[in-house]
Amino acid sequence: MGSQTLPQVPLIFDTTPSSVLEDARRLTDECRTAHDAIVTSVTPKNATFANVIPPFVHAENNLVAGRRLLRIYKSVSTASSGEGVQG
Repeated sequence: MGSQTLPQVPLIFDTTPSSVLEDARRLTDECRTAHDAIVTSVTPKNATFANVIPPFVHAENNLVAGRRLLRIYKSVSTASSGEGVQG
């Protein structure tokens, strides 16, 4: 007999409203920290594409990716319209 592969494990959505809020705050804080690091370490005299744009884009990409996941939670929420769900 040939080898069998097990079915894919189903996704588990065990996220709570408080953990969603924590994730949103963490994403915002990480992005703000990255932006602050650029502002504090880069001056007009030493600014280059390499020390401004890649770190900025990386921070923004992480924020957008995290926001997508949070929007999925909003889309699959069983809460009635407006019940504990914002923005």
